[in-house]
Amino acid sequence: MCRYVVKKKVLGICAGARLVGKKPAIIMQNAGLLNSCNAIVTTAIQLELSILLIVYYAGDIGDRGFARVGTATVPVLEALGVRHYVLRNADEIDWTFKNAWILAEDSSRPVAVLLTKDVLGTRS
Repeated sequence: MCRYVVKKKVLGICAGARLVGKKPAIIMQNAGLLNSCNAIVTTAIQLELSILLIVYYAGDIGDRGFARVGTATVPVLEALGVRHYVLRNADEIDWTFKNAWILAEDSSRPVAVLLTKDVLGTRS
């Protein structure tokens, strides 16, 4: 099964969870986010569903891999109208996720939190 179909199904599951009152989140790398734009627009945005997009920000500053994907991530989120926050400090994890969810609920839209290698503890 191609990756796009998988992402569309996962977003569909998140949509169903939200419709029954759950607080869904999907975890993916930014390449997966870029592949999921259609599903995000036609499901989460069109249906006005609060979904938290947790995205590994490959290609972020200082990350030697995926530079082009990193360059496209923020402009694509902005073009979709998806509010986003880059999480660079592990001390801000709780605050960021709590408030990202509040924003998603209040706006009835997906909100993305971009996780850097610094937060994941994998920067060498």
